[in-house]
Amino acid sequence: MSLYDLGGNVIGTDATAIKSAFMSLVASGDISIGSVPGQTLGHNVSSANYLTNGEAQYEAMLEVYKTLDNSAIPFFISTDQHNGLVEWNRWANNLDKDGMEFANLNLGDTVSATNWEQFASIESKTKLIKNYISTPGNHEFMLQTGDDPDMPTPYIIKKTFFSTYPRTVIDANSDTYVVVDGLHNVKFVASDNYWMNGSVMQNQSLTGSFCEAVIAELSKDDFDIVFLQHWYPYAVASELLYRDGTARTGYNPGGAPAIRTLLGARKAKSNGSITDADGVSHAYDFRNMKHDLLCCLSGHMHLEMYGYLDGVLCYIADAIVHNTASCFGIVDRQNGLLRIWAWNDNEALAEFDLPLTQT
Repeated sequence: MSLYDLGGNVIGTDATAIKSAFMSLVASGDISIGSVPGQTLGHNVSSANYLTNGEAQYEAMLEVYKTLDNSAIPFFISTDQHNGLVEWNRWANNLDKDGMEFANLNLGDTVSATNWEQFASIESKTKLIKNYISTPGNHEFMLQTGDDPDMPTPYIIKKTFFSTYPRTVIDANSDTYVVVDGLHNVKFVASDNYWMNGSVMQNQSLTGSFCEAVIAELSKDDFDIVFLQHWYPYAVASELLYRDGTARTGYNPGGAPAIRTLLGARKAKSNGSITDADGVSHAYDFRNMKHDLLCCLSGHMHLEMYGYLDGVLCYIADAIVHNTASCFGIVDRQNGLLRIWAWNDNEALAEFDLPLTQT
């Protein structure tokens, strides 16, 4: 018995070689076992320490989740893989067998800045990840600079960074979309505020269509909201804190001030306006809202940090490229906490709890 590739070349002749070749194709995503999201998926996560620490953190989250009421919102974050693609999201997919149905989040910078062909691999590998939600990062958009017709277009971005939940793409020139997780009674707004001003990527200012679309979505008083974005809302270095409470120094991380203003107003349930890149004002009115903006989850910094930005808790997850760091978490509405179980190749960190509302 022999196993052949599509070109008719023999890639395995005995049982061991055939098994090895088959499993490598499953792991690469070229072969998918099953056709329904949630099936056991092959992956290329090979670090024994990562797997052991991650499974321990999953069990720790599960034990807490069992003690909470139905308002708990569980999730997994992989971000800033930088050419590592979505192997860790595929691994996490295989753990979710205990009824939690956690949101499986990829918060962007999934590709390298030099290889746009990775988009096709991301798309094929994410289609069977259950409860998957993704946002593009600045590295995805950095590839659009210049005049190369083969560079990734908005069409490619939109069909690559998607969700396996039913999603509603909001009316903006971006890949911003909304997912309603009915099991956990929450709305995820997956924000893509990047846009191309000619051949220059922009994310410090916003297009008018983005402003209007996000204001309209945040004005719907239908669910509590978790806001997802690769690059967190605007902050200066000292506003971001490490796990031990010390402030960041040096590099000013930046971001879009208008998003920070908008989220702060939604948290405070106030009214006002923001200004887009053309100087046009966009009014919002969140007064009398019954549902809350719970928190913002982001990546980009390659370090674990957090801040209360105009009253909004923004948790910044550590990066896959930083010692293969990931986290599980629960938005615990019952106790007013964001609860994090982070780990990497070297260690499983203690549960880290942050109040959803700054005291």
